[in-house]
Amino acid sequence: MDIRQLNYFVTLVEKNKFVAAAEVLHISQPSLSNMIKQLEKELGCKLFERSTREMKLTEPGEVLYRRAVLILKQFESTLKEMEDVKDTGFGAIDIAMIESSKYWIPKVAKQFSEEYSNVQIYFKEIRTKHMRDALISNDVHFAITTMVEDLEDTYELTPIYREELVLICPENHPFATKSSIDMANLEGETLILTQAVFQITEIIKQAIIQSGIDLEGKYYVERLDTARMLVAEGLGVCILPASYPKYSLHQGIHTVKLTNPTPKRKVFMAYNKERYYSPAVMRFRNLIQQFFIKEDNKIGFLK
Repeated sequence: MDIRQLNYFVTLVEKNKFVAAAEVLHISQPSLSNMIKQLEKELGCKLFERSTREMKLTEPGEVLYRRAVLILKQFESTLKEMEDVKDTGFGAIDIAMIESSKYWIPKVAKQFSEEYSNVQIYFKEIRTKHMRDALISNDVHFAITTMVEDLEDTYELTPIYREELVLICPENHPFATKSSIDMANLEGETLILTQAVFQITEIIKQAIIQSGIDLEGKYYVERLDTARMLVAEGLGVCILPASYPKYSLHQGIHTVKLTNPTPKRKVFMAYNKERYYSPAVMRFRNLIQQFFIKEDNKIGFLK
């Protein structure tokens, strides 16, 4: 079994007809049919249930299809990386990232581009629950994430910073005169929350429980930018990662430290231990780490 056979098999599954698949593959229908028969012989099982109306995958066929799709993606990624190796000044970097990183990562990208001016960078804002899929399929070179479940065994997890969650409120809010408040002081406030798919939502809920107050969200958002705009309009208060207001341009809001308890989270870079990375990718990762080590840019680096 080789890459060509897998490509023929996947194409046939997706086109569901020998004629259509053969046309895409630029081979004759008998050649494709013989190739599939040879593959079935090698594997010792039928891959298709054939009828006059349709072709349906057998159970072994379904397993092979799922695996073959991943193998072909990895093979394509390998070819692309080999092209990048020829000249480290060219190529592309794909980065999956949580939304709150979009305000500091351009600062890293600026420094990187001074060294690798011809490298294209694709920033992909991906929800944390989809980060693992993006890494498995090699759609990204690395991910900036807060979720590490199911990643420890296969992926390298490099902590880059730990940060507090802070309160943002309108400039005319009573909290705007304070530098810090206890979590208990939030009781009775109108709370703006990110939706349940975000890890910070669970951190916030745990902090509320720990403080012993009765507080529920009124507005639920998918984007931190939406939360910030709702706060600026005076619709409530919101708890966000400290890096977000620190590095974003925000008007009409005030940032307040939370105490008793102070909710925190840790942010990682995740990447496949077994995958090859070009010098350009390695340099970008190193620059991210250096960014948070610098004293004037610290959010609370691994404290």
